Amino acid sequence: MEYFYREALRLQERSGTAPTLPEGVTHPLEPTFRYPGPKPQTRESGIVMLSDAVESASRALSMPTPGSLRKLVRDMMMKRLLDGQFEESGLTLTELHLVEVSLVKSLTALYHSRIKYPEPERKTG
Repeated sequence: MEYFYREALRLQERSGTAPTLPEGVTHPLEPTFRYPGPKPQTRESGIVMLSDAVESASRALSMPTPGSLRKLVRDMMMKRLLDGQFEESGLTLTELHLVEVSLVKSLTALYHSRIKYPEPERKTG
């Protein structure tokens, strides 16, 4: 959803209709692009929320490398942490770090590069 929110902001700015807001005030479009439900209420739901977001965002990377995957997971986790999305889940910072390490490890394994094997030679005759 964040991509679509940023795109809507960009289009609004381009058209000259972006309202001027005082510093620290969220954009009036933001609620339109937020999930209306409650914040995650359990550790498991917090982990699933982060995992789902990271997995879908990783598919948009053109050349996923261990470094880019690590940055993606860290950035997405920190955005949600700073936004208060884990406040009601009971997840500690230590647990979030373990989840981050696990997600990076899983995504790196999923996207690791493989060598291209040569096609077997076909015998004629």
